[in-house]
Amino acid sequence: KKPALFAYPFGARSDVTPDLPRLVRECGFIAACANWPGLVRWYTHRYLIPRFVVRDWRAQEFADRLGRWLGGLYL
Repeated sequence: KKPALFAYPFGARSDVTPDLPRLVRECGFIAACANWPGLVRWYTHRYLIPRFVVRDWRAQEFADRLGRWLGGLYL
């Protein structure tokens, strides 16, 4: 089965050219994740979805970082 989602392997803002989201869509993907931090909102471009880099951290470090990223939001 063909994958539906795409992740830019080097998806920093400087790596994603203006035409790249269109090319990903034309290849049949329904959405794509970039490689810069940010929260997903209703208006987030479906081919430029931000993501946080997560490493193999201990639980407390992950919890601390998650708290900073979300800025106190409760999901």
